[in-house]
Amino acid sequence: MPALNEILDEIRIVAPTPFDIIRQNYIGRLYRQTGRNVLVYYSGWLQKERLPDLHSINDNDMVGIMNAVHGMVAALPWTLSFIHLAAG
Repeated sequence: MPALNEILDEIRIVAPTPFDIIRQNYIGRLYRQTGRNVLVYYSGWLQKERLPDLHSINDNDMVGIMNAVHGMVAALPWTLSFIHLAAG
């Protein structure tokens, strides 16, 4: 059974946005260059309400992170990137 993000990815494959194409290209390049799992965490702190939890990882991020790591090769090392953008 696929994870929720896999279903959403399947939907995006039908009509990916230019942002998705470019983002996937750079993440793929980083993966090929390092040979490591790449996990990128995006924060949209300026688009959201001013709450203290919006610029930190907490229990509310658990489902998203679990979906992000689902299916990754556990034996590979990790590259974790945090991108703190106003646009999310």
